Amino acid sequence: MAQVDRRAADFISEASRGNSGELVFYRKRQFIGAALNTSVRVDDILVADLDPGTYITVKAAPGRHTVSGDERDERLAVQVEPGKRYYFRMELAMGVWKGHGKLEAVDNQIGLEQFQDFELKPAKDVRQPRMVVR
Repeated sequence: MAQVDRRAADFISEASRGNSGELVFYRKRQFIGAALNTSVRVDDILVADLDPGTYITVKAAPGRHTVSGDERDERLAVQVEPGKRYYFRMELAMGVWKGHGKLEAVDNQIGLEQFQDFELKPAKDVRQPRMVVR
């Protein structure tokens, strides 16, 4: 556990050094999969779990980062630019025993529209609160 905390501290330190970007992760409220919470990872750090109808925003230093949902091998790469915002929608994917969360990169305009239309609330289950912008 100490290793994760140190990596999170390093991530936070880098993000606070300059003009950072923001990674916005959200999940639409829907009946299917309502009992399933889904994990959000940034650079392999478990940041939070998203319930239906919730979101988190993570401040990230400029440069290359990876994001993923429940399955770490389903990583997406994002090149963060200073002052820019990047949207990721959490979708449910079917699995052998149960579904899991899978992130999809979303165009900024669509992400902003969905973010407003979905009437999202901040996620409650935040594992690394110092990484999350409130």
